Amino acid sequence: MTRIELKNLSYTYSNQVAQAAVLRNVSLAIESGELVALVGPSGSGKSTLVSLLGGMLRPPPESLFFDVIDVSRLTEHERAILRNQHLGFVFQQFHLVPRMRILDNILLPATCSPVGVAAQALAERAKELASQFGVQDCLQKLPNQLSGGQQQRAAIARALLMNPRIIIADEPTGSLDSDNGREIMRLLEDANKAGTTVIIVTHDHDIAKRCNRIIEMRDGKVTADRSSDRLSGCATPHSRVLKDEGLPALQHKDRRNLLDWRSISLVFLNLRRNWLRSLLTMLGVAVGIAAVLAMTTLGEYTKRSILSSYEILGANKISFRAWPNWEKKASDQVKEEFEEFTERDISTVASLFTDVEMLAPEITAWRSSALAGGLKMESINLRGVGAAYLTITNREIARGTGISARQVELASPVCVLGHEVVSQIFRRVDPLGAVLFINSGDNLFSCRVVGVLAHVSLPDAKPQPDEQVFIPYTYAQLVISNPWERLVSSVIGRVKSGTDVERLSKGIKSYFEVKYGKSVRFNVGGDEVLISQAKRFLSIFSLLLGSIAGVALLIAGTGLTNMMLVAVAERYREIGIRKAVGATDASIMRLFLGESISLCLVAGIFGLILGFAIYETLIWLASQATDKVTFSWILLPSAFGLSFVGIVAIGLLSGIVPAIRARRLQIVEALRSE
Repeated sequence: MTRIELKNLSYTYSNQVAQAAVLRNVSLAIESGELVALVGPSGSGKSTLVSLLGGMLRPPPESLFFDVIDVSRLTEHERAILRNQHLGFVFQQFHLVPRMRILDNILLPATCSPVGVAAQALAERAKELASQFGVQDCLQKLPNQLSGGQQQRAAIARALLMNPRIIIADEPTGSLDSDNGREIMRLLEDANKAGTTVIIVTHDHDIAKRCNRIIEMRDGKVTADRSSDRLSGCATPHSRVLKDEGLPALQHKDRRNLLDWRSISLVFLNLRRNWLRSLLTMLGVAVGIAAVLAMTTLGEYTKRSILSSYEILGANKISFRAWPNWEKKASDQVKEEFEEFTERDISTVASLFTDVEMLAPEITAWRSSALAGGLKMESINLRGVGAAYLTITNREIARGTGISARQVELASPVCVLGHEVVSQIFRRVDPLGAVLFINSGDNLFSCRVVGVLAHVSLPDAKPQPDEQVFIPYTYAQLVISNPWERLVSSVIGRVKSGTDVERLSKGIKSYFEVKYGKSVRFNVGGDEVLISQAKRFLSIFSLLLGSIAGVALLIAGTGLTNMMLVAVAERYREIGIRKAVGATDASIMRLFLGESISLCLVAGIFGLILGFAIYETLIWLASQATDKVTFSWILLPSAFGLSFVGIVAIGLLSGIVPAIRARRLQIVEALRSE
């Protein structure tokens, strides 16, 4: 059966300037088991013909056939399988990957194989070939530690690893002395005797005479094709032939993942090549990831800390206030005049708006003082409140109890004192059960102390929480002299977590405006709306911090991309070698994407540790500088998740352009690069 057939094969190199015809209507057939010499002067088209035979260039349609396969119809992936499974290459310049051991160089076709291979069996075969060719003692050495003859023998072992049907040797003895040249020729003859078709490109007529067939070329044409007497003694045709249907034998899918075990080993081997450059790039990525984690966490920590300080006074509360509309016109019609909030108003709001968990009336008397046992506090903030008020505002009872619903119902003369009131008036006596006298306006009245509130540190708050005195609002209505102050014009409530305070405020305001019309003016929300706005501001602040960190990560990613582009430029020849022995475009992309992602993963893990250490250190230093900050160990899953996404994203985005550039390299051009 005919192994290779060329039918009027012509090939032209084209560029932006001109076109050059290299091959002109070449027609010939090479049978299985032949030992063929391809000779001719430089520029005769030999190398181009070899590149076409080797699947490194795509031939014109219906001009090159392997058995029944039209090579021009093969996809890039199928041609890679052809090079890997059915062809072996021996180059004049050896083309061993410089920083890979000789054993790894011999195993390169298996490493780059686009189809499943028995790795262990091929490793044993590589050692057997190395022993057969006399390089068994060099397997752990690098190519530059071997002589030229040893390197070429290793290259032949690599070419034979996958038991190819055809070996193409391009000037295999051109860089060797005569003794090594004869030895290399003997090895190729042995391979031919074993049934492998061998095509040798050579200028050496002595080498050509040792072949069974000599094909001469000049100016892109076959000028002579003669056989020697040795043809009768050539080996029987190779037993491994493609099926008549041809193409299915090459239609294997590359199902390897982005980082399989072969890719991982290659990745770390290549990263070790330039360890200092890799280390510096990894440091930049680690700093970028650390910045993302630290700034994101600190932004969220700051946001939570600020909001928690507000929540001490009830940042999760809503309040609605009312006062008469002094600008009401005589023509304004109202259904019901407003005087103060009634129990019915409060209960209706609680039933209509389910986001409200609890409500409490509030009365404030501004000009008040307190005295007991001969000690006086000139200025206190007196508030008449409902039973739920202290719970709504998150005020903690340090001693005693709060104001109960029963005490509100009976208008009991009881009170709960702030920490500063106790400190100034009850310095040496127990305040619980003691009687406190309060002067509010023109009235002097008393109350029995039933509870003491815990200390609250809010230096900028007005009025100070520790200077407050709370009594039942029903009792306040009886004892406060100012008729306007004793009206229930304010109600405070606690809302469910996650409630849209602004939306709820508008709903409550609309309800009262419908009920009371223009007889009154309402203000719903108050400080709580401001707190809601503060939350949005703090969220923007956190986003800005994250954006700054993102810029640092982007700079690190740019450095990584630059490093990967340099790596591609430095490894043009290696990429060409890998493709020549069967690496697919997808596997080349995997290689460089794998390097980028692996580098980012290693750097990212270090960056996460560094970022954690940075933000915890900053929190500790802040806690030492002020008592307003308490040190704590913080692990925010969202921050770590965002950082991990950043690691993967930078790995992919930084590697994709270099990987595409490597993928697009043409084999012939890559092999010729220095």
